[in-house]
Amino acid sequence: ANAFEKGADNIVGIPAEDFILKPVRKAELLDWLGRVLALEWLEVPQRAVSGAGMAPAVASIEPMVLPSTELLHNLQEMIDLGYFRGIVKQLDEIAANEPGTAMFVQHMRQLAQQFQLDAMTGVIRKAQDAA
Repeated sequence: ANAFEKGADNIVGIPAEDFILKPVRKAELLDWLGRVLALEWLEVPQRAVSGAGMAPAVASIEPMVLPSTELLHNLQEMIDLGYFRGIVKQLDEIAANEPGTAMFVQHMRQLAQQFQLDAMTGVIRKAQDAA
C-alpha cells in the first residue's frame, strides 16, 4: 500500500529500494525478488511447458468473436500490470459491451484464474495478428 513515499525516510528502517508501489508490475516484482533472494531466472519456451491442469499457451481463437481493439488494449494493460482485479473488470466490461465475445471472455477468464498471464498475452497477440 502507500504507507510511505518511495524514497522517503521511515521509522521501521525499510530501505526505499524495498518498496514496490501499487499497482505492482510483474517485471518489477520479479526483478526485486531475484535481487533480494539472489535468484537467476531461467526462461522456458512456452512450447516446452506442459502438464496436467495447464491451459494451452495459445488456444485456437478462429471461431471466437474478438472484442474491439480498444477493449483488447485495455485488457492487455491490466495483464501487463499483473492486476488480477483489473483483468476481471476488463473482462466484465467486454462481456457487457460486446456479448458476442462470450467464448473469448470465457477462455480468458480460465487463463486468468490460473494466472496464465503470458498465455493471455499470446491470445491477444494472435488476435491482433489475425486482424
